[in-house]
Amino acid sequence: THKTLAQTLFREWFSEEADDSWKKVRLGDLMDLIESGSRPKGGIDPGLREGSPSIGAESINGLGNYDHAKTKFVTPQFFESMKRGVIEDYDVLIYKDGAYIGKTTLFQDDFPHEKCCVNEHVFLLRSKDDLYQNYLFFTLYQKLYFDKMQQLNANAAQPGINQESLKSLRILWPSENVIEEFNEKVESLMKLIFVVAKQNTKLREARDILLPKLMNGQIEV
Repeated sequence: THKTLAQTLFREWFSEEADDSWKKVRLGDLMDLIESGSRPKGGIDPGLREGSPSIGAESINGLGNYDHAKTKFVTPQFFESMKRGVIEDYDVLIYKDGAYIGKTTLFQDDFPHEKCCVNEHVFLLRSKDDLYQNYLFFTLYQKLYFDKMQQLNANAAQPGINQESLKSLRILWPSENVIEEFNEKVESLMKLIFVVAKQNTKLREARDILLPKLMNGQIEV
């Protein structure tokens, strides 16, 4: 699959290309933004079936994966009032609370929604340069960094990581030229991943409309 190819490219590129000129840098020094979102007072209205999608930890399922059946919504009025947590193209998302701290994904090209936000259990990571986002995602997606983020948790009773601890995470950082070259190679694969993801969403929507009609005889085979 395109996802497997992209991950293989990352592993091959950065296991073969790594050298002593690379350095370990604080994640916070590379970021323009690390922030979580919020929910309305009293929480999400479970009966709300339309509005602005609010992404929670249950939707951090890897690259190009999203379960639309689990989408929760906030009102457009609440969405427009949000001062933080609104998703932009190429944002990296990290699950910050609970048992799966460190689960990571990236959204782009209006997937999974053209306009959406995150709740208070998810961090958005936005680098100082969009060029870094693909490298950032594939780095943090590795089990090594998943384990490191798990270890940032300071409270076993209520697992979670805060902004300052995440900013302190040190990651391997190559030269600007290497990141540019990797980005050129992986970007076409990333585009395809999200083209396929959106096509799959449309197919599922069509299935969900047609299947009940097929079952009750409204459509003949």
